[in-house]
Amino acid sequence: MLIDFDPKANKVENKKKSTKKKKIEGKGFLDSLFSAELVENTDEVDDLIEDVDKKKENLKRERSFFAFAQYKKSVKKLVKKIKERNNIVKKASGKTILGKKELYVIQNVDKELEEMTRKMLQEEDVVYVLNKIDDVRGMVVDLYSG
Repeated sequence: MLIDFDPKANKVENKKKSTKKKKIEGKGFLDSLFSAELVENTDEVDDLIEDVDKKKENLKRERSFFAFAQYKKSVKKLVKKIKERNNIVKKASGKTILGKKELYVIQNVDKELEEMTRKMLQEEDVVYVLNKIDDVRGMVVDLYSG
C-alpha cells in the first residue's frame, strides 16, 4: 500500500506543534504596578524625612511648643507613610514577622512623642526633648529600613 506524502500538510502540522504557549519572561502587569507604587511611596517617604529634619532643626533653634507640635505632626505623618510602604512590601513578600517589629517600633515612636509632648507642656526639660529627637529619628529610620 502506498501512502501519498504531501510536504505542505507536514509543514502545517509542524507549525501547529510549534505554537505552544511560551512562558513570558519579565515583569507582569501587577509586578510593574507594585514597583511603581513602591517607588512613588519611597519618594514620598524621602520627602517626609527631609521635612522632619527641617522641623527638627527648627525645633532646636526655637525651642517652642509650636515648633515641637510641627515636628510631632511631621513625625506622625512620616510613620504613617512608612507603615503604608511596609504594608505594600508585606503584601508582595507575604512576611508577617516584620509586622510585629513594625508594631513595636511604631508603639515606641508614639510613646516617645507623647513623653516629649508632656515634657514640653510642663516646660520641664527642653534639653530632654532635644536629646530624644535623635532617638525618635533612629527608630523611624529602623522602621523605614526594616
